[in-house]
Amino acid sequence: MLYTVITETFFDILIYMIETYSYNGTTWVRLISPTAEQLAEVRDTYAIEPEAFKDLASPTPRQKIETYEHSIYAVFHIPAYKHSHSKSHLQEIDFVIGKNFIITVQYDTIDALQKLSKEAEMKSLIGKENADITPDMIFVEVLHALYGSVSDEISYLEDQLRVIEDNIFGGLEKEMVSVLSKTGRDILDLKRTLASQKRLFESLILIASKAKNKALLHRVESLYHNSYMRIYEQIKHDFSLAKELRETNNSLLFTKQNEVMKLFTILAFVTFPLSLVTGLFGMNTTILPIVGLPHDFWIIFGFMVVATIFFFGYFKYKKWL
Repeated sequence: MLYTVITETFFDILIYMIETYSYNGTTWVRLISPTAEQLAEVRDTYAIEPEAFKDLASPTPRQKIETYEHSIYAVFHIPAYKHSHSKSHLQEIDFVIGKNFIITVQYDTIDALQKLSKEAEMKSLIGKENADITPDMIFVEVLHALYGSVSDEISYLEDQLRVIEDNIFGGLEKEMVSVLSKTGRDILDLKRTLASQKRLFESLILIASKAKNKALLHRVESLYHNSYMRIYEQIKHDFSLAKELRETNNSLLFTKQNEVMKLFTILAFVTFPLSLVTGLFGMNTTILPIVGLPHDFWIIFGFMVVATIFFFGYFKYKKWL
C-alpha cells in the first residue's frame, strides 16, 4: 500500500514519537503527541507556514481545510467510542500536504494509523516498491484507514442498538432509558462530526479541480462516494433507528405505567365504599343498624365481600381489568 524505507526516532517515551516513511522522493512524517522542539524541527525542515504551525501545536476544536502557497493544511476529527484513549470521544489528526511530503500530527493513539504504519514498515522489510506514491496518495490512504475505523465504531454502536432492542422487548424498558440516552448521544455526536466533513470534501474537490490535479480529484471523489457517503448514510440510518427505539421504549414504558395507574385507581375505587362502610359502623352513636344483632360482624363483613365481588365483576364486564 505504502512505503519502503523507514526511519524512526523516539523521544522520551512512546507517546512522544516521530516516524518517517520515505520512498522515491516522497516522505510521510508521522508525529504522535509531539513536543514543541519536535514540531519546530519539522517546521524548519519542511518550511511549514506560520498559520498552519500555530494550529499544529495544539488540538484544534474545528475541522477545516486551509490552502497555502506551497501546501494544504487539513484537520479531521475521528469519533472513537469502542475504546477511546482520551477523555474526549473525538480523535484529531492534522495533515500538512506539500509537493513531496505529507505530515500527520495526532495527540492520541489512533489504532487505524498504528496498523497503517505497521503495513508501511512491512512494505520496507519485504522490499516491495510502488513508483506512483505521492503525498496525495498517502493522504487518501490515511483517510481510508480512518474511515475504516469509523465503520468499526458504527458496527459497535449497532451492536449496542441490537442489545437495547432485545432488552426493550424483554421487559427492561425502565433500565433502557439511560442506556438509550447515552447511545443516542454517541450516535448524534458521530452524525454531527461526519456531517461537517462534507464541507471538507467539497473544499478538497474544489482544490483539486483548480490545481487540475486529476489524480487527486479522482482519489478524493472515490473516497467521498465509496467511504464517506457510505458510513454517513449508515450513521443516519442508525440515528433514525435509535430514535425509533427511544419512541418505542417510551411508548411501552408509558403503557406499563398506565396499567399500573389504572390498577391503583381501580383499587382505590373499590376500597373507597368499603372504607365508607367501615367508617359508618365505626361511628360512636347510640343507634347503629345491624350492630348488636346476632352475627353482626359476619353480616357486615359479608356485605363488604359481596360489594367487592360486585365491583370487580362490573370492572371485568367493562373490560377495565
